[in-house]
Amino acid sequence: MDLILLGSGNAATQLGNSLQKAGYRFVQLFSRREENARTLSRMLGDCPYTTDLSQIDPSKADAVISALKDSADEEVWQQIDFGNTPAFHTAGTMPM
Repeated sequence: MDLILLGSGNAATQLGNSLQKAGYRFVQLFSRREENARTLSRMLGDCPYTTDLSQIDPSKADAVISALKDSADEEVWQQIDFGNTPAFHTAGTMPM
């Protein structure tokens, strides 16, 4: 299964590593910080990464997983057209 991961913090790193070990493949990674994106990209098999939300293409994946800070979720999600691609989010305090 091909995935897009939004985020590069602790939750995204742990989730990404676990999913990769389970056989999932990351086809895109988004982070606001290029250094963080580059570091996590290397951990996830050198998947393509971007700091530009307009470059996220959900049609390239079977699902999108958001592991962003709760305060960033809504802002980011409003800028992406997910089309028919299922999108999931992790949250510490935000309701679904």
